[in-house]
Amino acid sequence: MNCYFCGIEATAQCPRCHRPYCHLHGDGLCQQCGLPISLLPSTTVYRGALVLLVLSLAFGAWQVFALPEFPVPEYRGNVGQLAPLSPDQPPGGPAAGGRPPATTETVTPTPTPSSQPDVTAPQPPPPPAPAAARRTYIVQSGDTLLGIALRFDVTVTALAAANSIESPYALSIGQELIIP
Repeated sequence: MNCYFCGIEATAQCPRCHRPYCHLHGDGLCQQCGLPISLLPSTTVYRGALVLLVLSLAFGAWQVFALPEFPVPEYRGNVGQLAPLSPDQPPGGPAAGGRPPATTETVTPTPTPSSQPDVTAPQPPPPPAPAAARRTYIVQSGDTLLGIALRFDVTVTALAAANSIESPYALSIGQELIIP
C-alpha cells in the first residue's frame, strides 16, 4: 500500500481517516489529520450549533416580550394579609375594620310649578341633619399607616395629619386613629 500524499511505500495507517501514510507525512496521525485546522468541528456541527443558538435567542425573546398579562385583583385591607375583595363579601371584610361603608346620596325631586294654588298648610322645617359620624380605627398588630389608609380609601398624609402623626409614622397597638 502506497502513501496517500507522495505515493511511496506507506509505513502506517491513520487511525482517524484510515489513509495510508509514510514516515515523511505523519507520526501517529497523517499529515492532513495532524493539522490544527482539522481539530476544529466540521461545518455541519458549526451550522447545527448556530441554528440552536438562534432558536434559543428567539425563545428567550418570546418569553420576555410575548407572554400574556394576567389581571391583578384589587386588594384592600392589611397589607400583610392580602385577601381579595369580592362583591359578595360583607362590609366586615377580610381583615378587622373591613371595607369602608359605601356612601349613598339622597336625591329629592324638584317640584314642578302648577297652575293651581297650594292649599295645604305650611309644614314645619325639617330637623337639622345629624353631624357626620366620626369614624375611628383601633390599630392592631401588623397594621401600617399605608394599609389603614388603603382600607378606608384616604391618603396617608391626610390620615397622619388628622391624627397628628409625624414621619416616620410610628403606630402603637391599641392606638385609636381618626379616619378623615
